[in-house]
Amino acid sequence: MTARGKATGDDLARADRSTIPVNLIYPPNYSAEKGGIPAILLEETISPQDALDTLDIIEQFAAKAK
Repeated sequence: MTARGKATGDDLARADRSTIPVNLIYPPNYSAEKGGIPAILLEETISPQDALDTLDIIEQFAAKAK
């Protein structure tokens, strides 16, 4: 279970969501203090392995963009 604290509420607000569960994937340079937003908001619940696979794909695209 996720505790509903200020940080959780702030993240839900930034993602324009009001309920848990929600899947948010953040970029490596994410900073809540700077008003950062999640890189990806996943509409459905996914497995941890699917999340890791998604991050690998993002990393590959980022490497090609350099």
